[in-house]
Amino acid sequence: MQRFKLTFRNKSALEQLCLCERTVSAIAASGLSHLDFTQVTDAQATVGALRTSHERVDSLRAELKCELSRRNELLGKARQQVTNASLGLACAVSFEPTKLLAAGLDLEKPKTAPVGIPAVPDHFSAAPTASEGEVRLKWKRTVRRCSFQIEYRRDDEPDNWVFTDTSLRQTCVLEGLVSGVKYWFRVRACNAHGASAWSGLATARVK
Repeated sequence: MQRFKLTFRNKSALEQLCLCERTVSAIAASGLSHLDFTQVTDAQATVGALRTSHERVDSLRAELKCELSRRNELLGKARQQVTNASLGLACAVSFEPTKLLAAGLDLEKPKTAPVGIPAVPDHFSAAPTASEGEVRLKWKRTVRRCSFQIEYRRDDEPDNWVFTDTSLRQTCVLEGLVSGVKYWFRVRACNAHGASAWSGLATARVK
């Protein structure tokens, strides 16, 4: 049995409409005696209503585009006029805050002070990982935008601090440490204004 094919998928609404119109017109014009003309008539009526609806949608789109353009033009004009009126009122009351608020104007919030040098990271801790020669360091961020620097030393070398400059956030895994050796660690926060003081010391014995 030969199958027929009507492909509606991946077609626009107009393409589907045209396909429906062509198909139902061809069926109606075929003149086959055993056709159920009720089905054909119903399909023709629905397709006709669809054509009317589609043309109405196109008309509304054109109207909407025109109205959007008018709305945007009026919006720009309104912003300028309201700004001028607000400025005139503010000058009339000498920019006195209570009178500006009474008139229904919003006051600009004062700018916050710059962040400055970040505070010392707290909740600093160190613990060996499951892998040999590794220690995981954790701390709490004190300000949102900052990076961190770490120093560490062996327990038997109290003056030999090793510095590592990082861009880490709130955790770090140091690798390449000597297994079985106790280490001391400290961290500080950095931003564009400078670096904080070093944190308190944390210690861990490497696995």
